[in-house]
Amino acid sequence: VSLVYDVNGASLHPNANLESRNYFKVFWKDGMYPKNDADGDGGNSCGNGACSPLEEGGCLCGTSTSEGKVFSKIPQSSEEVFSQLYIGAYDPSAYDEGTYTIEEGDGVKAYLVNNEYTPDTVFEVVDDYGKVRLFKNSKELVTIDGSSFSFRNT
Repeated sequence: VSLVYDVNGASLHPNANLESRNYFKVFWKDGMYPKNDADGDGGNSCGNGACSPLEEGGCLCGTSTSEGKVFSKIPQSSEEVFSQLYIGAYDPSAYDEGTYTIEEGDGVKAYLVNNEYTPDTVFEVVDDYGKVRLFKNSKELVTIDGSSFSFRNT
């Protein structure tokens, strides 16, 4: 994936425009993504027309993002947290006392707002090196407009 900004003619940094190719790896849902027919076997007309084909290859796609929670209850282990959460969180002690209530499980501490599991819930776990790690209970999904193609933004 290459990030391109188009903000109705606004002046942008030169590395964030249609001509720039700043690539980063993503993991597409089910391994499926928009492909330009000119890019070889397996083309799908840039997501069956959801995106515009580029002459030099690839597709130009509009996107939208959404956020959701990963856990609805305390995870069973720190390994479960490490395997499913990727977004860091602020230390709950930085907030006013009473902002969070704490629920504890097997190697996992959950900081809840209003006693609910939401994307803003913070999980505290300790890694194999004894370092405390804080994760936001959030998964962000980037979806190609007009299609079912998506990837998880971490």
